[in-house]
Amino acid sequence: ALMDGPHTSYNNVLTAADLGMTPLVDLGILDLSADNQNGNSGFVPGDILDLTVQVTNHGVDPYTDGGEISVYEMVGLDETYVGGASIQSIQPGSSQSLTVQFDTSHIDTYSSGTTTFRAKLSGLTGDRVSSNDYADVSALHDMPPVANQPSAVASVTIDRGDTIQFESTALSNDLVDDMSTMTPILHYALSGTDFWDDQWIASSDLVGSGGNARYLHTINAPLTADIGEYDLRIRWVDAGGQTGDWIISESAFYLQNGLPTILNGDSPLYAGTPTVKVETQERISVVGLVHDAETPLSLLNIDSNSPE
Repeated sequence: ALMDGPHTSYNNVLTAADLGMTPLVDLGILDLSADNQNGNSGFVPGDILDLTVQVTNHGVDPYTDGGEISVYEMVGLDETYVGGASIQSIQPGSSQSLTVQFDTSHIDTYSSGTTTFRAKLSGLTGDRVSSNDYADVSALHDMPPVANQPSAVASVTIDRGDTIQFESTALSNDLVDDMSTMTPILHYALSGTDFWDDQWIASSDLVGSGGNARYLHTINAPLTADIGEYDLRIRWVDAGGQTGDWIISESAFYLQNGLPTILNGDSPLYAGTPTVKVETQERISVVGLVHDAETPLSLLNIDSNSPE
């Protein structure tokens, strides 16, 4: 006890209190989220975001002293009020949630951009922890992907009836997508015609992972294809359905008339070495000995400088 005079005589008794021993009063923002109503990870101008704030009573007594929950859009360092609500009576360990709808029509999105939102608590009585009275969250700008030029895996000159492969990648242009969430659209056309088609594209498969991820396109040129140079064009679609611009690769590959070939043991079509009787004339089939992908064997001119 603290006394204002000698203990042997009557005096006033003073008391001292430790404020740290009083019941804890602490209201705080447990969570703040910005969710696109269409389910996409990012947003494009015109989408509606649900800004949800969860306020929790971390104290030991019910909180009944009022206050305000406010949600803001951050424009630079300025706070633009979006919406809010009064704080209701909250029991210890319980929460109050508030969802505010936000129309993004006025936002100018940009590459790898975000829009920040802030929730704040104000007008609290006896709140002893101020560090959890505000929270920020960022909503990602969803941009159309940007295509890179496809690159040939091997020679860009092939025979009709052969296969050529190209690898392609794209820039997501945002913080939403990566190679696993974007899909390429590839077309070819005889150079100078603009008759774009994709019928020869046998497959487009995602290969590799991480920074090595890319799409591998396989093009099977039919025997009836026109000979000449071919252009490619490609664009990409992201997970949100946004389509990037076409990028054209002129003279991406050359399709030529395949030459007749004499087969040997390296070819799966090889029929093996023929056998004949000595000192006789015999007719030997050239099926499996000579091959031309485009021309019937009966229309080939075959000659030899061997006396046999």
